[in-house]
Amino acid sequence: MSRLEHLFVSHYADGRMPLSFTDAKGDRYYISYNQIGSPRAITDKNGNLLKTITYDSFGTIIADENLSLKIPFSFIATTSGTSITAILAMDATI
Repeated sequence: MSRLEHLFVSHYADGRMPLSFTDAKGDRYYISYNQIGSPRAITDKNGNLLKTITYDSFGTIIADENLSLKIPFSFIATTSGTSITAILAMDATI
């Protein structure tokens, strides 16, 4: 598998949180968030539900309905007053 096959492009709606991401094959996935900004669901371009994530009251993932579909980044810092979100791109093969 080439390095290019792991390329993901994130798409932002408001400059703070990714609305969707596109993989190297051109497939686009849409991210739905809960009220505090944790990813809760991933759908495809047709609205088909591909992944749901459930959290406990402390933000720990307690259920992930599709472990093979990974969100290609993680949220590592947020400050509410200035709306700054730091995102770390991840390559699962490294």
